[in-house]
Amino acid sequence: MRGLGRCSWLSKMEVERLIWGSCRTSGEARCLEERVFDRLSDFGRRQEEIRDEAECWHGELLGRQNEGFARIESIQNELMSRQDEIVRVQRQLLDLYMHSPPPPGLGPSKS
Repeated sequence: MRGLGRCSWLSKMEVERLIWGSCRTSGEARCLEERVFDRLSDFGRRQEEIRDEAECWHGELLGRQNEGFARIESIQNELMSRQDEIVRVQRQLLDLYMHSPPPPGLGPSKS
């Protein structure tokens, strides 16, 4: 309870009076209880606000993550497509090389 006693909104003495039932009047006790309840309600509201904000950010981050994954997949597909094109051209060049006569002067020599 020391932590509560250090809060600026309720003194340690007020907390002790509330806990031990030593308030001078029932009005004082009610007032202290209301202050505690109000403060706890404030904490609860703030906690809900933080939770809502965290859920919002979580959704935003998931959306961005999914966009990132989609972009990566798109880039990978583009790279694979280009790689397929490179292989196709290499095969065409090899085919041309294998089926073309040698250039003049590079073929087998005639003796």
